[in-house]
Amino acid sequence: MTAAVLRALFEAALRAADPAPAVTRALSEAPLRRALGAAHRVGVFAVGKAAAGMLAAAGLPHGPVLAVLPHGYPGPELRGAEVLRASHPEPDRSSVAAARRAFRFFESFSSEDVVLCLVSGGTSSLL
Repeated sequence: MTAAVLRALFEAALRAADPAPAVTRALSEAPLRRALGAAHRVGVFAVGKAAAGMLAAAGLPHGPVLAVLPHGYPGPELRGAEVLRASHPEPDRSSVAAARRAFRFFESFSSEDVVLCLVSGGTSSLL
């Protein structure tokens, strides 16, 4: 294969793995739009190596946002989002602290609320 073909394949793979278009597509689905529109309050929980990108695609709702990313990963550019850092690939005390905060986050919602969960690779060690 030529370098140009390999480069084109590489770029296509990167586009296919980009979480932002997947989040945008999922949020455009009518059942999800209806659920989000009917909710009393909408929160977003994003966790994993792609959490920042998924949050950027989802936008900031009118409710709380909690993101858990690996140490050293760039955070989301969303004002009002609570961003925690935890260990990856091996869990540590920061992972336990993030899991405890996630439990408190979910406990703050009622049955009339919706929490959009954006989960990507790395979650098992981050929480």
